Amino acid sequence: LAKNIDNIDRSIGLCDTQEFLRSLGAVPTDSPPLQPGEVIQKCLDADQTSGRAEECLLCAFDVLNFLGEEFCNNNSELTATAWRMVAERTDWCHMATRRASCSDAEYLATLEAQPISQALIRFLEGKSTRDLNFPIQDVVLAHISNLLGSDFSEEVQQALLGSLQCGQGIW
Repeated sequence: LAKNIDNIDRSIGLCDTQEFLRSLGAVPTDSPPLQPGEVIQKCLDADQTSGRAEECLLCAFDVLNFLGEEFCNNNSELTATAWRMVAERTDWCHMATRRASCSDAEYLATLEAQPISQALIRFLEGKSTRDLNFPIQDVVLAHISNLLGSDFSEEVQQALLGSLQCGQGIW
């Protein structure tokens, strides 16, 4: 029964996201339901063309959340693209400046407002370490670090990992 409820929740989530994309014109109103990977790709594509770019990108993480770990592992390239896009939208220079000039509480507020944090919050919403059968903070930090390793400088990687480690309490 629980598995059936999870499947229904996933279907509703996919339909809701597709309707959101339709409202932006990213999906034709007469198109049939999209496959999960197509919904995520439309979110990423809409990020490039929509006036609601960040919201579209973050919707991809809602979809990744309710599709789960197995989907993310089986679609690692698509998952990696979403993480790269959200990391590119994060203002690492601003975060480094804030870290050097403000209190921990102010820095955490800055961190929470960044796209990378919003994506992590959406990606992890409703999950716990017990649900996922692995230490989520370690896995997320390693996952993002590995995804971004070749595309970002050592300085940006260190800022990313430092920010995420500092903000673990948010998630």
